[in-house]
Amino acid sequence: MSLVRLAAILAIGASAILSLPVLGAQNNAVVPNANASTEGTGTQSAIFLQGTDSVVQLFVDSTQLTNFASGDQINGMSVRLDDAETTNGAISYTQFDIEFSDADTNSNNQGLLASTTFATNQGSTPVMVRSGSLSIGAGAITDGASPNAFSFVIPFTTPYTYSAGSDIVITIHMSGLSGSATILDTVPTNQAHLIDWQGNDTSASATVSNSTIIAAPVIELISEPEMDVSFATNPVASGSTIALGSFGNEGSAYTHTIDIENNGVETLTISTPVAAPGSLTNCTAMITSQPSASLAPGGATTLDVWIKPSGTGLYSCTISITNNDRDENPYVFTIEGTAGGPAPEFDLYRFTAGIANGATDSIGDVDYGVSHTLIYRIENNGLATLNLTTTPLITITTGINIKSVTITTLPDSTITAGAFTTFEITYVTLDAGAWALTVSVGSDDADENPYTWTISGTSTFQGSSGGGDDEEDSCSTTEGGGISWMLLLGMLALATVTIRVARRERA
Repeated sequence: MSLVRLAAILAIGASAILSLPVLGAQNNAVVPNANASTEGTGTQSAIFLQGTDSVVQLFVDSTQLTNFASGDQINGMSVRLDDAETTNGAISYTQFDIEFSDADTNSNNQGLLASTTFATNQGSTPVMVRSGSLSIGAGAITDGASPNAFSFVIPFTTPYTYSAGSDIVITIHMSGLSGSATILDTVPTNQAHLIDWQGNDTSASATVSNSTIIAAPVIELISEPEMDVSFATNPVASGSTIALGSFGNEGSAYTHTIDIENNGVETLTISTPVAAPGSLTNCTAMITSQPSASLAPGGATTLDVWIKPSGTGLYSCTISITNNDRDENPYVFTIEGTAGGPAPEFDLYRFTAGIANGATDSIGDVDYGVSHTLIYRIENNGLATLNLTTTPLITITTGINIKSVTITTLPDSTITAGAFTTFEITYVTLDAGAWALTVSVGSDDADENPYTWTISGTSTFQGSSGGGDDEEDSCSTTEGGGISWMLLLGMLALATVTIRVARRERA
């Protein structure tokens, strides 16, 4: 194999590898760094996630935070179980407030908490990164390894913006504890310039000796994406159910739009295409519109789920979205509702292309001043007769640049289940440029009445485009529309006779 060919193959391979989605791009820091994959050697700590109401404080040296650059935002914190723990019991606090701040000058110089007074150690105005209750379910923190994983994230509602080279102080106010004691992986507090821990007092200005705390938890500071899902503005937690209630009918299809947001501080990556809905009960379902594969912090996207109940009664399906949110991957939720009896279902097509209610049917380029005809098909894809209910059956509202429009063929007013009817719209555009008109059809479809869509396109000079309508006669001629075919043929015949006469005279 030549070197040129080998280089080309390697380049293609490298390009393919680089194009693969990366699901683990976060700027996290385990403190102490040396314990990222090594069990801590501290004794069991009875301060955090157990014990009485208290205030505790942690100093983290800047040497442990080199994963973060200036401007990076820390939006979560995690701890891990001691390797001797088999599981964590359910535990909750009525109040669990976390404050982040730069360390005071004395703490910076000493590489540990310099004062026995909590407030003194906070060298800058503290940022309340989270406030309120905290609940950790039994088994939510992973066990069975040494060290155990940082599996449960305490999310922040307000990210902390880090300044490179700064030491930080974390102050935690805990009260209203209930549940089982949880033993965490720890390191000795005498590891100066790495981590330092003091606390066990309910007063923020209390004087507490560092020597009263002999072990500090190994922690992970997190800068990650945060995937949040909502439906009709209501939050949808991973593992929960979107309850539609009495919604829909047997044999009729409905599309539900799911909103996805990245409320974290790093890019959220979604594995697309999202897999087809699973765990189908009394319905068929599919994903009809995929979300964006990448969401910047604060970004949003949508996912459309099409569901068709197969019979009356309860129906449901489950959606699973693979992503790089640490504690919500995959993001799983169920959609369920209760279907009524058979009903009609209005669907609209031009040729094979479906036109959704409220959508735009783009025609493209057409000749202005020329008559054009469009043929539309109304299908009843429900299980009961569809009735067109308005008078007239078709309502047309001229928008812009329309000279005339008429319904040249009307649809049937009654369409049995599984059948269809057609109708024709004939229009003439007024001048060159954009044009549009709106069509509306009333029916007894339960959720698409009236069925309305816009027809739009661009007018050009007569004969310049050949017509944008597949149904039109692109060779039509009208007044003011250029040279007719008969006149053109006459001019060609006259030119031919003239040439022949000239030749004979020269002969």
